[in-house]
This record gives sequence, C-alpha cells and structure tokens, in this order.
Amino acid sequence: MYSIINRLRFTKPFSRSSLSGCCYGDKDLDFCRSRAKRSYCYESSFADTCCDFCSNQKSNTFGCEYGDRAEWCGSSSSFVCYGSNALCCETCRKHFLPN
Repeated sequence: MYSIINRLRFTKPFSRSSLSGCCYGDKDLDFCRSRAKRSYCYESSFADTCCDFCSNQKSNTFGCEYGDRAEWCGSSSSFVCYGSNALCCETCRKHFLPN
C-alpha cells in the first residue's frame, strides 16, 4: 500500500506533454523561458528542448500549429498574404475574407 501511495505522490499529472515524450517537462527551463516565442517551436531542436512549452502552445490548426513563422508577419498588411501565406498563416487567417 505504501509503495502505491508513494508512486502516486511523485507522479507528474497526465498532460499533453507526456503524450509527446516530454514527461519531465522542458529540458532547459531557463533557456525556454528566455526564448519563449511560439514560432520557435517549428524548429525541431527548440521543440525538443522546450517540449513542454511547445506542447502547451500547439493549436489544432493544421500547418499553423504555432502561429506565424516569421516575426514580421503581425506588422504586415494583408498584401503580404498573397506571397507569404505559409509564413504568415495566423496573420493571413485574420485577413481572409470569405466569399
């Protein structure tokens, strides 16, 4: 009985991070906090190091899971979407005018 209670006490609660092989959280917490931008999660090395951060930032939008890929997208007009829709997926989604 003691071993079961002891195990439950030290077990991290189930989260989206544990599904992706990140059961112990970010590997370098200070680094992840200092560079905490969603778009960095597209880089595999950042996503691996900051797996918990990226798991919490991920959306269900296919191809735009972490928002815009370029920092300049948010300050651009809708014209940029004609040539940079993939880079600025979140911004362009806001500018999209349905038929």
